[in-house]
Amino acid sequence: MSSSESGGGRVKNSAKTTRIRTLLEKRALKNQEFAEELGFSIDTANKLSSGSVPLTLDKAKLIADKYNVSLDWLYERSEDTNDDAGRILLYLEKFFKIRRGDGKVCDFIIEMDEDVKNFLLAVDDVRKIKETCVIPARAVEVWIDEEKRVFNEKYKATETKTVVEYPLSNREQLIKQMPQPPSGVTD
Repeated sequence: MSSSESGGGRVKNSAKTTRIRTLLEKRALKNQEFAEELGFSIDTANKLSSGSVPLTLDKAKLIADKYNVSLDWLYERSEDTNDDAGRILLYLEKFFKIRRGDGKVCDFIIEMDEDVKNFLLAVDDVRKIKETCVIPARAVEVWIDEEKRVFNEKYKATETKTVVEYPLSNREQLIKQMPQPPSGVTD
């Protein structure tokens, strides 16, 4: 009986290497560059990208750290690659709608659910209190975790969302539109 049949051996898993191939293609990397950047031999890089060897956790961690992707993405547990720009777009699209304003008074208008607004304000309040009062860091963490729990429960339970609009103003345009004090008058 071979070691893989007895359960003790490694089993080839080409799904993980599919992600490596995808990563290399997205980054326009050749196996040689991939190997050099991570300190792998070219043989190891070729085998990983072709799927002829399994992706070990140690190698996966190196790849995740170097290319800013999640282990969940490498192991096909998530479609989110964990890149910052991707996460920003993912969450903006989930919780906010942004549309262009008229360009005179405001450049953009953000629409957000009122529960999201209240959550953001509550977390901001916690942070402001933390800055002005002596509160143990652990207490702040627990407080913010509770705010997150309350938000998650409320957000999941609410079918109809209340949308609030917030214009993002062009500050320079607003200053130009403000009435100017009569000449000679100072503060």
